[in-house]
Amino acid sequence: MSSLSRSLLPLRALRPLPRLSAKSYPKSWVNPGSKSALSAACKPAVSAKKFSANALKAEPSAEAIVHPRYLDEHVPGELDSIDTFIFDCDGVLWKGGNAINGSIEALTALRRAGKQLFFVTNNSAHSRAEMVQKFSRLGLDVEKTEIIGAAYAAAAWLKARNFCEKAYVIGERGIYDELEELGIEVATRIGDADSSEMTDAEFIELEVEEGVGAIVVGGDSAFNYRKLAYASLCLQQGCWFVATNPDAADRIGSRLKPGAGAMVAAVKEAAQCEPNVIAGKPSSWLLELLENEYGIKMSRTAVVGDRLDTDIRMGRLSGAAMTVLTLSGVRIVAHFPP
Repeated sequence: MSSLSRSLLPLRALRPLPRLSAKSYPKSWVNPGSKSALSAACKPAVSAKKFSANALKAEPSAEAIVHPRYLDEHVPGELDSIDTFIFDCDGVLWKGGNAINGSIEALTALRRAGKQLFFVTNNSAHSRAEMVQKFSRLGLDVEKTEIIGAAYAAAAWLKARNFCEKAYVIGERGIYDELEELGIEVATRIGDADSSEMTDAEFIELEVEEGVGAIVVGGDSAFNYRKLAYASLCLQQGCWFVATNPDAADRIGSRLKPGAGAMVAAVKEAAQCEPNVIAGKPSSWLLELLENEYGIKMSRTAVVGDRLDTDIRMGRLSGAAMTVLTLSGVRIVAHFPP
């Protein structure tokens, strides 16, 4: 078996395969000593151009994935039609500050095989520049132009619409950095210094800062009522609502930690207002960005991730040549009983 085969075995691919029952797979399809990945046939549902917000409402279930099979020593031959790999990061390449075993070796092998790599993450906490540094610490040289984060996608959406007002942010440093890099002024940070309760009288007196034309909502570990109230008021006054990503929760060990989608849902319900855009996976805006700004041809691209509702859904909606589900992050082996 080649080094490329060994590097890619801990993956499960989602692509059209012959119809087989789960019990009829040859034992050779199973990666000995590893239960980290499964393959399944998932035909592209619709083209990216026909994507609508309705596609975000329901996550595909584990049961909806059919014809599972493990990637095996025949992987290199299957990759001839793949020019580009799009990788998620958290739960796929690393957990916390540590690389997942074999991930850096797999990326290195793919590069040596002449494959183009992009790293598309819904984590809005870090800018592309910060992620370049993280990749470097883990032993891989990556250019900023190879990284597309939800924070950058949100900033790029505003920039593409010639947005020249201020943006109020609920989120981490990554969103601020990406907005500022694209020349978008960030509004005063309300609720960061004061997270105390807000009375009705205070809310009545609350004023939206002059010049604020949009709010950008991502994951925020310091999310509180004051931020929610202010964001709601901004939307009630006609500001654009930009959501970085729909991920409701992220897996931390055996627990689920509230994600950006939870904050987005809170703002949406408080203001009774739908987002103008969800910038990250699996949105039509992100697909447009990948195809137009980065020149990625999804028909010759494999999408690798650990979530059915974002990573795999994006691959299916875009008509990607292959989607690969790793069972090392949000989706784990227990979700796919034998």
